[in-house]
Amino acid sequence: MKETTSGSWFVNLNLKPKMLYGIGAIMAMFVIVIGIYQFSLSTTATGFNELLDHELGIMEHATNIDVQMLQARRNEKDFMLRKDKKYLPANAKNVEMIISEAGDLKEIAKMAGYPEYMKAADEIIKDAKIYSENFQELAKAEEIKGLDHESGAQGTFRAFAAKLMDAASEHELTSMTIDMLQMRRYEKDYNRTKSAKYKKSWQRAMADFERRLKPAKIDAEAKGYIEKGLSAYGRSANRFMGSGSDADYEAIRSAAGDIEKAINDVLVPDISAMTLMLRRHEKDYLLRGTEKYAKRTYAQIDLIRNAFMAQNILQKHKDAAAGDIDGYQKAFDILVAQDKIVAENNDAMREA
Repeated sequence: MKETTSGSWFVNLNLKPKMLYGIGAIMAMFVIVIGIYQFSLSTTATGFNELLDHELGIMEHATNIDVQMLQARRNEKDFMLRKDKKYLPANAKNVEMIISEAGDLKEIAKMAGYPEYMKAADEIIKDAKIYSENFQELAKAEEIKGLDHESGAQGTFRAFAAKLMDAASEHELTSMTIDMLQMRRYEKDYNRTKSAKYKKSWQRAMADFERRLKPAKIDAEAKGYIEKGLSAYGRSANRFMGSGSDADYEAIRSAAGDIEKAINDVLVPDISAMTLMLRRHEKDYLLRGTEKYAKRTYAQIDLIRNAFMAQNILQKHKDAAAGDIDGYQKAFDILVAQDKIVAENNDAMREA
């Protein structure tokens, strides 16, 4: 019996089986094609969904970072305006959230295969830390300066400024010196003319001097010497008006010399105006924070110091003034130095 060759069995089949086999093969191929299509469609849909999830996740974290940064700047500005430390932990919390959100964004970017987003997340984290470090340094500098007018360097130099103002009132005897000169003028006019007119003017001048002396806020010791000298001057003047003797007039001159010496022991001409000008420059600096007004303040400090040192006043008054002036300048030095730190950190914060 002769063997059939490969595939001869199909040739020997009738038409109907052949058609059935053909249809079956086509159906099988169709099923395979459908399966491949379904698999491809499912894979594509899954990939698209994952891509969409990644994109939405990145967008959400980026939005959260933006919101937290805006909130951080708001807390920063509130602190700068109100000088209230309650805004410091709020700002730190904002930065913490920024870093956390950026970390999550980086993880999603890594899964999605977005190296540029991973790099951006690292930059955000780095800049957030720089921002936070500079804000903390700025806050420290503001606290050293003084969060209100009674604390820190600001409170210290204000206290010394108040002492300088009090000292100025104690040493500003310009009006009293004028009264003294007026009194001596009428004294000499009366001595020369013995006129009732000048006698009356002299008496009025002595009364004016005494009236100005009583409320004067000057050094207690100096005031005591002036009061003692004025009392002796008045008694001698009354005797001289009755006697006209040289001895009584010499007593007047001696008492006048004691008054003048007591005044000159404390007199610093125009010191009140100098001190007021110092406070003006100080206020200008506090309002504007510019170097121009800092230089004017320092120049006025030197002017006041030189005014005290140049006068022939008692050494104890020079020493007291020097202590107050030095205390004021040291506190103002601290304020100016901290302002520079604030400015530097503020620039770094803005850049970050």
